[in-house]
Amino acid sequence: MSPTYVPDLVNTSLDLLIDGGTGIWHMANIGETSWRDLAAMAAERAGFNPELVTDADDIPGLNTALSTERGILMPRLESALDRFFIDSEVEWSDEVMKTAAE
Repeated sequence: MSPTYVPDLVNTSLDLLIDGGTGIWHMANIGETSWRDLAAMAAERAGFNPELVTDADDIPGLNTALSTERGILMPRLESALDRFFIDSEVEWSDEVMKTAAE
């Protein structure tokens, strides 16, 4: 699959609009991954053990990654995840999450 960080999608869409881009564009952050690997990357950035993320065995492994021949416009997936955790300004530690759940 090709995850897309919405702020990147909005910025790229606005750039295309301003530049007069036309036609169909497949826009997603650069890089493809599985749902499991995306969850593991997010868990690691949130300070959790990514090895605890498991596969959903009942879901077939379809490749739904987007690609384009028109040009690469969006940043890498890893950059998008890093910026999400910086932008979210949320403390993701176990202790804080336990306190929030109480």
